[in-house]
Amino acid sequence: MRILIAEDETIPRNVLRKTLESWGHTVIEAANGREAYDLYAGVQTPVDMLVTDWMMPEMDGLELARRVRRASNETLYTYIILLTAKSDIDDMVRGFREGEVDDYVVKPFDASELEVRLQVGERLLSLERRQREINRSLQESLDELHRTQQKLVQSEKMASLGGLVAGVAHEINTPVGLGLTAASFLGRKVHDLRGMLQEEALTRSKLEAFLDNVDEASQSILTNLGRAGELIQGFKKVAVDQTTGEKRAFGVAEYISEVLLSLRHEYRRGGHEVVVDCPDDLTIESYPGAFVQVLTNLVMNSLMHGFEDRENGQITIAAREDGDDVVVEYTDNGAGMDAKTLDNMYEPFFTTKRARGGTGLGMQIVFNLVTQKLGGEIRCESSPGEGTRFFITVPKLVGK
Repeated sequence: MRILIAEDETIPRNVLRKTLESWGHTVIEAANGREAYDLYAGVQTPVDMLVTDWMMPEMDGLELARRVRRASNETLYTYIILLTAKSDIDDMVRGFREGEVDDYVVKPFDASELEVRLQVGERLLSLERRQREINRSLQESLDELHRTQQKLVQSEKMASLGGLVAGVAHEINTPVGLGLTAASFLGRKVHDLRGMLQEEALTRSKLEAFLDNVDEASQSILTNLGRAGELIQGFKKVAVDQTTGEKRAFGVAEYISEVLLSLRHEYRRGGHEVVVDCPDDLTIESYPGAFVQVLTNLVMNSLMHGFEDRENGQITIAAREDGDDVVVEYTDNGAGMDAKTLDNMYEPFFTTKRARGGTGLGMQIVFNLVTQKLGGEIRCESSPGEGTRFFITVPKLVGK
């Protein structure tokens, strides 16, 4: 070992140095506590053990031990043995209990006693450093796990945004398709009108019928293109909110409708229904992107877990004011959850559908967004066969 000895008396210091060197150790020596600490702080190779006298000028052994302990806790652990007289034993015990020293030897001592203490210290030092290596390895693994978790959370968010895109694209197909049908019909009628003009077969009644068809087709095109435009604008607003994460005021009922619009093709495939009960004038100033993610994850959780192998399920989303808060009650009449699933639902990576692509992050994201981003609380009630109910309470003004 590399051992630093601090002893203000020359003869005892020389005897101690020669003894330690005879046992195969490398020794650095100092004549007082301050010199010892300067040597400790300045060496390139870490000191394994400090053997220091208690009473020394400029800095006593206990203060030296305190400083070395603080420094060694930040870098590599150093084992500390304090040499003390019997009269100092009470103070020594106090220092020992406070963790400033690892062991002490009462003067006068013989070489065999010191050798045993060094051997014990060497073993404990090895165990301590091994434990630190294990802790560092565990911390690195934990940090890597957190980084992986963040990547998976981001992937989950992007998957949700991808689902939003798919849902809006599906909804846009209907008005765009109707608009194309009306435009095609109008094109055929114009072609027929040209034919009648060329054959000089156009009558007043036929012209009036054509104008009626034009009015009807034009109105259909305008209505459906307007609907498609509304869908696109709604999608842009939701998508921007979800990606930027900015806070703004928004109507709860309107936003619930826009979120459900993007998910309508998902829940209608199984014949499921979503009922919304929310005042039109309920407005909050919060993070709509987080609101989107929470609702999306809850609906998808119902579809994947609650309504698995079931048809004609019902989801109810009710929102109401409660003083300075808004309470959102989300209910489905699906399969429900057992006690174990309910207890572990918010745990990261916990899922009952891993074989079917579940990440186990959907509900953890919900919990984190509600409690951290939205500054609220979430509570769940569920039992097998009785459906699931979430109570989400968030402030109307985040940060208030």
